Amino acid sequence: MKNSNKLIILSAFAFLVSLSLLLSAFLKDSPKNNESQKPARSYDSMAGEKTLEAENNVSESVSKKENKSGYLIKIYENKICAYIITESGTTLWNAVSIPHGLTDDERKLLEDGIHTESFEEMCLYLEAYVS
Repeated sequence: MKNSNKLIILSAFAFLVSLSLLLSAFLKDSPKNNESQKPARSYDSMAGEKTLEAENNVSESVSKKENKSGYLIKIYENKICAYIITESGTTLWNAVSIPHGLTDDERKLLEDGIHTESFEEMCLYLEAYVS
């Protein structure tokens, strides 16, 4: 058998092996297999812990689920705090230390509180004041 034929056969075999490995990886992660795998500990069963979901452009808006009325960034106990305001009350989302370069005008704005309508806007304000 010629060397060129041996190389063609070897290349075809390597291609088939890599194709089968790729397909097995896809089949392993298929939705049927993911449904049967259950986490060892459910997040809903964690006692005393409240988790919040962040809004994104991919999934259904959290706003529709919780009927949020707004967001608030405010200085509280020497930290810049970001709150989510819902009909059921106000929840602390994030708190960071006040940076040293914060001006008096910025501090006054934060002490009065900055209200926003969207989660993205709140994140932009928080990032601007923290950095």
